[in-house]
Amino acid sequence: MTAGMLALVVAIVGVVGTLASTLLTQMLSLRSKRLEADDQQQQRLEERVEERRRTEYRDRRDCCIAMNMAGRR
Repeated sequence: MTAGMLALVVAIVGVVGTLASTLLTQMLSLRSKRLEADDQQQQRLEERVEERRRTEYRDRRDCCIAMNMAGRR
């Protein structure tokens, strides 16, 4: 290999590496954002389920209180 060819190969590898690193960084960033969005969606779902559970418990408790009050009258 001559010095000129070696310099050309090194330049090509450098350019390809630079372009590839930019694309890789962008892909990893998008993946990270997607995972974060999925985590937030999962958290909102869990909060809705927990709120529904609390509401059902409150409704059952209110019914029991009303039934006990009616039974004591």
